[in-house]
Amino acid sequence: MLYFFYGDDIVEVKKRALRLVESLRERKPQASYFTVSPDNWREFSLEELLHGRTLFEQNYIVLGDRLSHLPAEDWEAVVSSLETMAGSSHVFLLVEQQLNSGTFKKIEKYADRSEIRSSQKGGPSVQEFDVFALTEAAANRQKGKSWELFHLALQSGKRPEEIYGLLFWQFKTIVLAARTSGAEEAGVKNFPYQKARRFQRNFSFEELENKLYQLTLISYTGYSGKRTLSEELERFLLTL
Repeated sequence: MLYFFYGDDIVEVKKRALRLVESLRERKPQASYFTVSPDNWREFSLEELLHGRTLFEQNYIVLGDRLSHLPAEDWEAVVSSLETMAGSSHVFLLVEQQLNSGTFKKIEKYADRSEIRSSQKGGPSVQEFDVFALTEAAANRQKGKSWELFHLALQSGKRPEEIYGLLFWQFKTIVLAARTSGAEEAGVKNFPYQKARRFQRNFSFEELENKLYQLTLISYTGYSGKRTLSEELERFLLTL
């Protein structure tokens, strides 16, 4: 999982990144945490950071502090590893102040979440959280990633009702794709239909119907007073 924090006020940008680190560590107190910068880069191995394991916790958190200041060869290796970071079960946070346009866009492309800030009037502000990243993680049965993105969505101000609606739509579309032979028959656009066909491979048909049934029940139990809608959604994601 990859998060990108960027802006000309590097103190504020790093502060926001550290808030996320603190939140992640509260939920995973045994997870190891590393801050990597040009000053201590030689103490780490990029390959080990990407694929290593720690003694106490399977996953860990890595904060990369202005790694663009590394020697060119090392920075190129980091940029070449963005896709691996994004797909990792570990959590990577990149904090940067100045990047060229090409590198900036490449990091944004792979980041699960970006926060872009500027002190200049009319400059870029915090980007809208992409809830579809959460629905796609759920459709890919990535429990850990789904759970992390769910809490980040709530922190960014997304309402549980909005998240529920998109999750329900996602699984309903996957079930339709499993029952039909084409987008027209399913009554949906071709692009989401083709994505749903790919997601379908992650479940048996019985599992898909069960997941959709669970989501249908959540619309009632989430308002029954026994558990909140947020708690029901969290339970659903943790049992993908």
